[in-house]
Amino acid sequence: MISSRRSLRGQVGASSPSITVTFLTETMSDLYTKFDSLNSEQIREFVDAYAERIIDDMDPKSLMQFVFDTITENLIIQGPNEILEEVFCVYDEEVVEELIDSVS
Repeated sequence: MISSRRSLRGQVGASSPSITVTFLTETMSDLYTKFDSLNSEQIREFVDAYAERIIDDMDPKSLMQFVFDTITENLIIQGPNEILEEVFCVYDEEVVEELIDSVS
């Protein structure tokens, strides 16, 4: 496996900041070219395959944390009415009331 990131440290002196430079290897360059030739359906299939690979490589605890973070991050940027509408799409009034009561 070819590393695409290399850190250059202390080239000028001991107090020099750390610099990370990304180098495109020949293989990576070829892959960018190959990827650019994909049509929109193939890109969608690539994204789906990538997502499946990420999920397959996660343990249950990591997967649960990822799902939790995704749900909360997507909801917290919405206004109160949009949040409530989203919850109503998934749960009935009883559950919504239970959730409201649990935090008030």
